[in-house]
Amino acid sequence: MPKKAKYTLPEGKLSYSFNINNRANFINITTEKRLDKLFFLPTEYPLLKTITSEITNKESEYIVLLKQ
Repeated sequence: MPKKAKYTLPEGKLSYSFNINNRANFINITTEKRLDKLFFLPTEYPLLKTITSEITNKESEYIVLLKQ
């Protein structure tokens, strides 16, 4: 099962959290994305690209269900 994760850009311009819980045969996945800036400078692009790549990878992780 994927692990919890949290990513943020400096000064809180972008934040992302991923939570997953397994309770009583239910899986609950909660994601929160917050963007506090509409325009990014070209110098900020590499960091923005890195964090969006991490978010994409996190949301692409598999959950394997096993029959008991």
